[in-house]
Amino acid sequence: MKLADDNRSNTYRVAYTAFPAAVYVLDVYMKKSKSGIGTPHLIRRRIIHRYKEAVRLYEANYLLPRK
Repeated sequence: MKLADDNRSNTYRVAYTAFPAAVYVLDVYMKKSKSGIGTPHLIRRRIIHRYKEAVRLYEANYLLPRK
């Protein structure tokens, strides 16, 4: 999911994921392209990596029984 905000001449985007008990902010970046809506490949890869880590953390902290 993404949120976008325009701050004067710059546009900032936030990538986040929400679980029933937590919200993880995966990345915040400034949109640089003047045309097109695509997210650069490097940022997409970073978001995917962080999403996988967020899933792992969520499962460890909220789903798995603690000993």
